[in-house]
Amino acid sequence: MKNPTPFEAGFLAGQTETIPPSAFKMSNRSREYTLGFIVGHSESQSIQMASPDVAVWTAAELARRYNASPDELLPHMGFDREQTERFYEAYEDERED
Repeated sequence: MKNPTPFEAGFLAGQTETIPPSAFKMSNRSREYTLGFIVGHSESQSIQMASPDVAVWTAAELARRYNASPDELLPHMGFDREQTERFYEAYEDERED
């Protein structure tokens, strides 16, 4: 059995964590782990709430919290055009908070 990549490890952690870690705790993780965590946690929350929009809002919130740029995160998210637009809106709203 091969070891998971940092992205895969982050994704799996994101799927299982109920509360995402603080920016401070995540700061000692690799960038790929952090991106995987955002993707995994966003997907998990979306499934739990039975709403694709939850993935958009969760990803935007965590991307802002962990200082992940949309350019590095969005290729991993699989959002359609409308979801991508809502992601950018939510990402900017997080900046203003």
